Amino acid sequence: SRKADATLLESHTTVTFRTAELYLNIGDRQRQRLMRSGTLEVGGGGKNKKITVQSLIAYLPPVNPDGTRHNPTYSDIIIRHSALFSTD
Repeated sequence: SRKADATLLESHTTVTFRTAELYLNIGDRQRQRLMRSGTLEVGGGGKNKKITVQSLIAYLPPVNPDGTRHNPTYSDIIIRHSALFSTD
């Protein structure tokens, strides 16, 4: 299971419906309910609709490598991603 796996979200501001479902470990019906209720925010329109990373993090904070959770901001994830993949 990739539930709350921050690597699915890193370097993105929005993700596909499928990626959001993998991150939350839910099916398409539950994702639709969360979108309809406003819990998950949608960016884009038409065939380019995607879920905002910020709303995913707010709903389910990522799991740390040690198994604990924290409530990072979107900026925290981008900074972490930059540090992991820097070429210095």
